[in-house]
Amino acid sequence: MSLTHKQRGTIPPKGANVWTKEELRLLRELPPAEAAKQTGRTLTAVHLRRSKLKLPNARHVTYAGKTQSIPSWAREIGITPEALRLRLKRMTLAEALTTPKQK
Repeated sequence: MSLTHKQRGTIPPKGANVWTKEELRLLRELPPAEAAKQTGRTLTAVHLRRSKLKLPNARHVTYAGKTQSIPSWAREIGITPEALRLRLKRMTLAEALTTPKQK
């Protein structure tokens, strides 16, 4: 405890719990509840960190038992996230994810 804290009778703030690179990757790729579960942090901590990093609220889609964000699905099927969002507006989820890329 520092001299200032002793003189004032205050308690110093707790040290910051640093986020690892792996935790930050999970934060970007997983839904908040799943990221909290896998990192062992609270949902509030996950939401606060996502907010500080200015990460958008990701929409996650589950297909064939696999849950991913729109950008992750788009990378997997070889199209842009914008193209997948447009597909999802006019097609079913299965059609949007299985229709081949147009040339």
